[in-house]
Amino acid sequence: MSPDLNPDLSPNLSPNLSPEKMLKTYGIALTGGIGTGKSTVADMLRARSYEVIDADQLARNITAPGSAALTEIANRFGADCLNADGSLNRKILGSLVFQDSGARRDLEAITHPRIRAALLQHVDTLKLDKKPRPFFYEAALIFETTSAPLFRTVWATYCPPDMQAQRIIQRDGVTAEQAATVVAAQMSSRQKADLADVTIDTSGTPLTVAKQLDDLLKSLKDIAPDSTKT
Repeated sequence: MSPDLNPDLSPNLSPNLSPEKMLKTYGIALTGGIGTGKSTVADMLRARSYEVIDADQLARNITAPGSAALTEIANRFGADCLNADGSLNRKILGSLVFQDSGARRDLEAITHPRIRAALLQHVDTLKLDKKPRPFFYEAALIFETTSAPLFRTVWATYCPPDMQAQRIIQRDGVTAEQAATVVAAQMSSRQKADLADVTIDTSGTPLTVAKQLDDLLKSLKDIAPDSTKT
């Protein structure tokens, strides 16, 4: 798909611009399957002085000890999903929902609305009405949560399935069978790339990935001419 990255945007937007409007005007979702290099690209963006909001960190924030979300999770999945200090045991919770679609939907009903609210709160702190600039939201579940329309555009990382599996094996120390199971449980990286406005091929060297990224970032200059860092 052809990304619409260069509409005529006024730098003098309303000072009362809502977080939802800021997200739609300046927010770029960065997604991709496990092992496709999404976090690597996010780190490259940070190194170029772009704001990157991490969905995983928002999830940790909203499930902190004492939070309403953590209480609901413990009520639904049992105290076994908590550590001795009262924090969430993500490994145990993950094992409970990994292959149980009903349990996964219950968890998503608890966490996703709160993550979205936390995202909007963070966006509001960026004061984009005063200093317009693009920013990124790194999240694995953009299409699965029907969140794509909330953003200006969606970028997806992609590499061939065999490379994706090998990266998971090397990173997580799992077997080929376990890696295949993890990949099969998610929306395919090819499907995400097809749905995205922009695809970043991460199968090459870090230099080739960086070159793709820098070329894409040049296309953002019309959002806020002084904001593109390369």
